[in-house]
Amino acid sequence: VLKGRSNYVCLQRVAEVNGTGDQLLLDAEPAPPGPAPDSGLGALGREIRRLTSWAEHDTTTGDRAELPFEPRDAAWTQVSVAARDCPGATRCPSGPRCFAEKARERAGLADVVVVNTHLYATALASGADIRPPHDVGCFDEAHELEDIASSAFGFEMGGGGLAGLGRCSRAQL
Repeated sequence: VLKGRSNYVCLQRVAEVNGTGDQLLLDAEPAPPGPAPDSGLGALGREIRRLTSWAEHDTTTGDRAELPFEPRDAAWTQVSVAARDCPGATRCPSGPRCFAEKARERAGLADVVVVNTHLYATALASGADIRPPHDVGCFDEAHELEDIASSAFGFEMGGGGLAGLGRCSRAQL
């Protein structure tokens, strides 16, 4: 089973949350080494600490589905990364240990790989090589394939995005 990148814990995000990783953002100064103290953490902070501990000590796959509890989305987003936000294994300080990349390596060796339609369409649209070479594809819920593929290959923009684009382009025009 191969899932989208956001279903795996990101070891770089974990390192950054713990204050031990190279910050990939444009920080003026790196965070001091060592984990941040737990004193004063609220429920969300404690849940994030629980996720970072699990990522560092208790998992070999980093797959969210293997967690012994269901984290809140606000906590999970602190230790995971979407494909569009990932710099890629070769440019990430934690790339050699990346759970998502290791899952893709295992998929490349498998005889049968199960992915959802969204991941399959996104991979086709982006040209990403996340699927091993294959001769056959079988789609569950194939009646949704057209909408999913249109979404993956297309472009969507709501009113807020259009207004933002207008503000950004106004100075250029």
